[in-house]
Amino acid sequence: MKDNHKVQKITEMAEFNSAPGGYEVQFSLNTEDGSTMRLSCPQERLGQLIVGLLRAQELAGRERAKGGAAKMLVAAPMQAVELAVGISPGEQSVLLQLRAQTGLVLDFAIPLELAEQLSDGIPHAIRLTQSGALAGPTH
Repeated sequence: MKDNHKVQKITEMAEFNSAPGGYEVQFSLNTEDGSTMRLSCPQERLGQLIVGLLRAQELAGRERAKGGAAKMLVAAPMQAVELAVGISPGEQSVLLQLRAQTGLVLDFAIPLELAEQLSDGIPHAIRLTQSGALAGPTH
């Protein structure tokens, strides 16, 4: 794997497309030095890439919030607009699909023990929200 020591800042997403058959997403990124990086991502890894970038955005927002400099916009959670729940035949998991306001669809296979934690935690979070209480995660 080639290791570029100089970090290039992305200036724009120049183009994007689906590879033949829809099994890969191809895109080009222009960088500050004027070069174009052409990339391809297998469809099954695309969600992982997007979630990784969103997590990095969240970490960067936390770092900005810690600094004493002028306040910057801190990453906000994605707003879910659709939810689907199902079962995975033959597996000990619950399937959860969320569609975000941005159109991003996230699929999760949640092990039963975590699904039970969700079923306990969500009603508690709803009650706290309805009562106006401010609280963090309920784990």
